[in-house]
Amino acid sequence: PDYTTLATATDNCSVTSITQSPVAGTMIGLGTTVITLTVSDGTNTIDCTFNVTVTDDEAPMITCPADQTGDVDTACMFTI
Repeated sequence: PDYTTLATATDNCSVTSITQSPVAGTMIGLGTTVITLTVSDGTNTIDCTFNVTVTDDEAPMITCPADQTGDVDTACMFTI
């Protein structure tokens, strides 16, 4: 998501930009990613950071095949 819209920035001069790293739309994997927001007034910049933690709380699903029957060979064995 674009977190720049959630930031509040003020300055005695006008704020010219708020940027985000990694940028909105970046795919991140499981774990914690540090998001950095940078605000600029055209002369000075300052950063703030926060964490986004991605978790996988959904267990995988599986459907097993039905029970199987096999015929033995001449040694009374069946190869899997």
